[in-house]
Amino acid sequence: MRQADYIICVTENMKKDFINRYPFTREKISYIPNGYDPEDYEDLEPLRELDEDCFVLTHAGTFYGPRSPLPIFEALSRLQKESDEIIGKFRLQLIGITEYNGQRIEDIAKHFGIDSLLKVIPPLSKKKALRYMKGSNALLLVGFKGENSDIQIPGKFFEYMAIDRPIFVVAPKASSIGEIFYGDNISGEISEPDDISDISNKLMRMIKNDQGHPINKIEKFNRHVLVQQLEKILISLNCSSDYTTEN
Repeated sequence: MRQADYIICVTENMKKDFINRYPFTREKISYIPNGYDPEDYEDLEPLRELDEDCFVLTHAGTFYGPRSPLPIFEALSRLQKESDEIIGKFRLQLIGITEYNGQRIEDIAKHFGIDSLLKVIPPLSKKKALRYMKGSNALLLVGFKGENSDIQIPGKFFEYMAIDRPIFVVAPKASSIGEIFYGDNISGEISEPDDISDISNKLMRMIKNDQGHPINKIEKFNRHVLVQQLEKILISLNCSSDYTTEN
């Protein structure tokens, strides 16, 4: 930290954590978030294999460790018992590694009695995953509680925002994820990972309201904008380079 000419953090909370632990970094540290490449979303055709009258909630990526599908599975199990008619037209679409902690995700879903609500799609190309996401009613982002949960943001959050679908967030509200969700007025719902009742209630509210296709104002997460911030830092450090923002 002392030897670095400059430090860049990908979340505001991470920056605050560094300054708290290493006060001498205060004058040489900035926050530049992850983002999305706008080219990936130009002329992106939605892909949907489930019935149009289904409410499709899609998660793209891998579940691992504390980033678990269990809270959403438990909430769906509860909803199925309470509101079978409505939840019967709901489908949870999971794209990615088909196991969680060594168990098949479909077997875990069967344990909760919700396997009929689940569609598991093995890993595929990013372009095709984005098409599935665009063909969904909403997107699922899963965080976790505990150590370091407040400073982490999954990269898919920015891809979700660029897809422009409501986002159902299962993550601590007092976290970097929550900070962006509330600070940038992202369309959707957010619940704590251990609050199964709240997950159930907000999921049902999202299904009933079906918020349609929002317009999230997320230009500041466009990587063309972010790279200009990086360029200014490099110029301030008198870095000589042939790099231009057009490259």
